[in-house]
Amino acid sequence: LAAFSNRNTRLKNIFLPLNEALKKEQNPQLLLQFLILLDDIEFSSQVISIADFGLFFNECLYRTALSGGLNGKKRTSPPTINQLMVALCSPKGGEIIYDPTAGQGSSLISFVHHLPNVDIIAREENPQHVALCCMNLIVNGVYHADVRCTNVLIGTSADTIKVDYAVAHFPFGQYINSDIIKDQQYLSIPFDINTPRLHCNALFI
Repeated sequence: LAAFSNRNTRLKNIFLPLNEALKKEQNPQLLLQFLILLDDIEFSSQVISIADFGLFFNECLYRTALSGGLNGKKRTSPPTINQLMVALCSPKGGEIIYDPTAGQGSSLISFVHHLPNVDIIAREENPQHVALCCMNLIVNGVYHADVRCTNVLIGTSADTIKVDYAVAHFPFGQYINSDIIKDQQYLSIPFDINTPRLHCNALFI
């Protein structure tokens, strides 16, 4: 939050009291000071651009998922992979980008910031992730994306979609030994050695 406020002159240092309040939980006065400051701030798109706030929101989602990935519960694709997919596709205006396992939408946001006028189709089986994906797209200025809650990996989806690019990748945060795949059902093996193995049929590229 402090980094975000420092990138926006009108908000410079506005979140510093919150940072201090979070560090010193026994000092509610700092938190109150922050809330009072918030009441005087204009958060319109004239003050904070949609692009700036959208990137901030997407980065917050990424960092949250990244910290969750440390215990094997959440996974998220690294920004460098998203940037690589954009570079490989090199989409043009008006083309359709399809993500069959969109998660919180971070891969799609990379496309949006590369080229704002691409069309987005997203599918995701987790309802909470669908909600996050919708929010992520909206705060990044994408108001008409086709986002649905469904599992496209089980082969029962009724979608018949024609798109310019479909992007999907290995679920980062998992490691699957190829010898295991040869002999049995796919397994999710998180990097954290203390996390138990979980059944997983989501190995794809």
